[in-house]
Amino acid sequence: MAEGVFLHVRSSDMPTSAEPPHSPADHLLDDVTQVVARVILEQTGRSVRPAPDEPLIARRYLDRLALTSLALALQDRFAVLFSQGDLEYGLGSIREIATRVKRLSDARSRSP
Repeated sequence: MAEGVFLHVRSSDMPTSAEPPHSPADHLLDDVTQVVARVILEQTGRSVRPAPDEPLIARRYLDRLALTSLALALQDRFAVLFSQGDLEYGLGSIREIATRVKRLSDARSRSP
């Protein structure tokens, strides 16, 4: 009589179907994260990817002077124009930046 080998497989071990498609907001957040990470590398020499809600200055990823470089890189990438107020108050975290980029892009597309 042959002995059988039984293998218990949990459903969590089974491959799942493809991940659900990312929303446009997810894509924007990913794009902003890439720009921020590139600017951090250029400005500090550190290769990091901050979490979306981490404060970039308070956690010392960037200093206030580097925010100008970040704003220029974001303006180039997304064709938006940041105000002085954005530089002072609106670029706190990646998620805040993505929200601001979205608002600026939406306003630009509604302009004649």
